[in-house]
Amino acid sequence: MHLMVSSMKLNISLPIPKRTRLDRRLARLQLSPQAPSELEDDPQSVVEYVADIFSKLGRDEDCLLHLDYLQFQPELDAEERALAADWLVEVQDKYRLRTETLFLAVSLLDSFLALREVRRKDLQLVVVVCLFAAAKFEEIEPPDVRDFVLMTQEACSKERILAMEATLLNALEFRLCRPTAVHFLDQYQEKNTLKKCRFLTQYLLELGLVDTHMLRFTPSLQVAAAALVSSRLIGQPLVWPQHTRQGCSEERFAEVVTCALEMCRLLEESPQSEMQAVRRKFLRHEYLSVAALVGCTGHAEC
Repeated sequence: MHLMVSSMKLNISLPIPKRTRLDRRLARLQLSPQAPSELEDDPQSVVEYVADIFSKLGRDEDCLLHLDYLQFQPELDAEERALAADWLVEVQDKYRLRTETLFLAVSLLDSFLALREVRRKDLQLVVVVCLFAAAKFEEIEPPDVRDFVLMTQEACSKERILAMEATLLNALEFRLCRPTAVHFLDQYQEKNTLKKCRFLTQYLLELGLVDTHMLRFTPSLQVAAAALVSSRLIGQPLVWPQHTRQGCSEERFAEVVTCALEMCRLLEESPQSEMQAVRRKFLRHEYLSVAALVGCTGHAEC
């Protein structure tokens, strides 16, 4: 991917050069003007607390980075973790669960695997329980535990699911309220209302759920990078949320671009990937078929 930064715009196109080419020119990027918010008059948007809320989310997300935890899992590897995340995307889509439920389930899975050694034969049970706990936390009407038994074709019994749920919650000290990419995504989608750009941003974030290389990036960083790549692909100016503009140092923006490069890699590799749940989902018309923006050759102009 070639990265070129000028005082007017950021262009990203494949193939990728060495990241050492990122330099101080990044700081000269001119962000799009802040658009008036339609939510400023909505008391439920609590705009007066936005800065404090995102400051707290930022502190919390730094504690949730799980770097290289798979090296402490003797029976699991990156491919098995990717298969687990891919299955979660498929089930979330099939049962029409909320996007928040999916991202929370993957976050719970990574946190648990970072804390406890899990045998390969127990991985399916752990994954199901992460989705079970996330659904109860996020959904108004979550699926019944019997539905989760059926999801596994009865490989996991009701009793085993409930027992593992207790193990999971105790290991995580019941800390299910945690920042995920969805918390930060709303702020970008409020400012950037073009549906195609919004769906493409979500597509990139869900591709990132499946790839273990993305674990080194915080949720807020991933959202900023996904929004940046999407805006370049669509040709739509990116409006950055106010709290992001205020904290966007040169170092921070360099991290965003580094993450954006990884996301372009995911986008390029997605047609040939063995993990196709995310791509199948976003090829559908209801998501404006944004996954088709990368053709069968896997080439993308960002």
